[in-house]
Amino acid sequence: MDTRNFEAAMMYLRSMVGGSLQYMILYVTSRCNAKCRMCFNWDGMINRRPLPQHTLEDLERLARSVKLLPQITLSGGEPLLRDDVHAIIKAFYDHSRTRFFTVPTNSFQPKRVEALINRFVEECPDGFLNFCLPFHGLKETHDNIMGVPESYEKRNETYRRVCEAREKHKNISCVLNCVMSKYNHAEYREIVDLAMDQFPGAPLGVAFTRGKTHESGAGDFPLEDYQAMQAYLQERRSAIPGLNPYTRIQQAISRQYCDTISGVIGGSVKNINCQAGKRLIVVHDTGTVYPCETLETPGMCTAEDPPKDACLGNLHDFGYDLPKLLAAEKARNVVDWIQNNPCACTWECAVTNSVTHTAGNALKLGKDIVKDVTASAFSGGNGRAKD
Repeated sequence: MDTRNFEAAMMYLRSMVGGSLQYMILYVTSRCNAKCRMCFNWDGMINRRPLPQHTLEDLERLARSVKLLPQITLSGGEPLLRDDVHAIIKAFYDHSRTRFFTVPTNSFQPKRVEALINRFVEECPDGFLNFCLPFHGLKETHDNIMGVPESYEKRNETYRRVCEAREKHKNISCVLNCVMSKYNHAEYREIVDLAMDQFPGAPLGVAFTRGKTHESGAGDFPLEDYQAMQAYLQERRSAIPGLNPYTRIQQAISRQYCDTISGVIGGSVKNINCQAGKRLIVVHDTGTVYPCETLETPGMCTAEDPPKDACLGNLHDFGYDLPKLLAAEKARNVVDWIQNNPCACTWECAVTNSVTHTAGNALKLGKDIVKDVTASAFSGGNGRAKD
């Protein structure tokens, strides 16, 4: 039995009951080679591209300033357009004791994914690396949404390489992410069936289109279709043997947030006990730090009077010392506002991070994680992908 599974899962659970930062979303670039029609970050990427972005030295200083950070997502843009992603990961592994890493990728560069895996298993033996791959529909729909021909085939090739690596290295995994939009909502059953039948080595997650999208109106579809897709996914989902604790934690969390997001959209949920700014932060590639992505655009927040400027500060002004930035008056004022004002949104990262820190949900989540990891440790399955 691989003791890393239990050690990593326990580290994650301990961080939940502590009061420190648990999860960072780190934008490493605003460059992207996809043209996703429902992208919430399109305008932001265009606006940030002319500005100076993180150097590797900047990010090494950031990692040294954070003494404990269990989980990080390297976001973008397309993160793998940078040549030094492996070095960024190593910095947080060494200095911030980060053990859970996620790299969302459009999957256009399977060879870079494989190269990153090879560096990771050598340099970060006690860490877990998870890739988030796009899964927006059947072939024609997927390529249409991504805006690049052959996106579907490149995703499949990336998936194949990750699954091959996972056969040798149990700390490598991937998940599939479907962003439901007006372009694919009608084929939600086909999407679930395809994922479950042809991609058995990766759990499927479903996100709701949010924010100011690349193409206006991308989020115009019935809420009932989102709820129906989640229900059908739960109906078809079964435990996938051989998953490491990172993906099992994500599976357990995904069972928690669907009702909350549906309630936010439907208007019945006005407050999610938001932990943004305390347990979760967003660091943009230009150095600006926000408590979450929603408050960057006040109109996306359900609060009656959200702050006009929710930026916590810029790392360039603090020598990339994050604790120093978070201790400054501006950051404290924004976090105090979040704690004292009912706030809710449909951003899955904020919802899951907040929902899991309510006492009842945290207890249930903890039981689910321990149950899943225990079952995995003593099962003989390997989660092998179909050819």
